[in-house]
This record gives sequence, structure tokens and C-alpha cells, in this order.
Amino acid sequence: MNASRDTMNDLNRGNGETGRFFSDVEDLLKRVTNMNDADVARLRDRVEGSLSSVRDTVNRNASRVRESAGEMVDTTDEW
Repeated sequence: MNASRDTMNDLNRGNGETGRFFSDVEDLLKRVTNMNDADVARLRDRVEGSLSSVRDTVNRNASRVRESAGEMVDTTDEW
């Protein structure tokens, strides 16, 4: 079915956008790594922790959505 393929394509496209976001944040963190300002260092540490947490959550949720979408594809193909 086209609708189920479209859903899977949308999920994959979202993964690319999310991946670019994470890459951009990581690049930003790398650029401020050598800054000696204490406030920047604290903020960088917080952002690194948050980024790691969000990445884990996004990966877990994306896996669940992919599994559900796959089940949906299988179910609609049976009809």
C-alpha cells in the first residue's frame, strides 16, 4: 500500500532531520570546547548532558514508532 510506504518514508526523513540537528549541536559544542569562560563551560556541560539524554529518548521513541509502523504495514497489507 502506498500509505504505509509513505509513513515509513516520513519516518526516515525525520531521522535525517534529527540527525542533522544533533550534528549541528555537536559541532557547536566542539567550537566552544576551548573557551575558558566558566559560564560557557557550565553551559557546555549541561548541553552535552541534555543532548545525550535527548538522543537516547529520540532513538527509543523512533524504534517504537518504526515497530508500530511496521506492524501497521503488515496489517494493511493483509487487507
